[in-house]
Amino acid sequence: MVALGAVRTGVKLGNVHIFAYYRGALRTIVEKGLLTFLRRTSTPYLTRAGSRFDPRSSTYSERLLRRWADRRSPVGRQAAPQTEASDEENAARR
Repeated sequence: MVALGAVRTGVKLGNVHIFAYYRGALRTIVEKGLLTFLRRTSTPYLTRAGSRFDPRSSTYSERLLRRWADRRSPVGRQAAPQTEASDEENAARR
């Protein structure tokens, strides 16, 4: 009986959280078209992935290490101009 209840609950949760999303997505594809749907859903991912390959942008790790080094070095605190723009600054320039 417990296993049956668990299965029913799993089906209900799947219906609400997974299948409802896909039903809505399929409805949008039918109404707006596949290309429009793909463009809308994939653009943020492709934009972010493309910015990862821009040699002028620094990574989060590079910025973190630079801040850490600047805090540890008394010289770095006084005269450490920012040599690379952040991703946000690069995006604002485009």
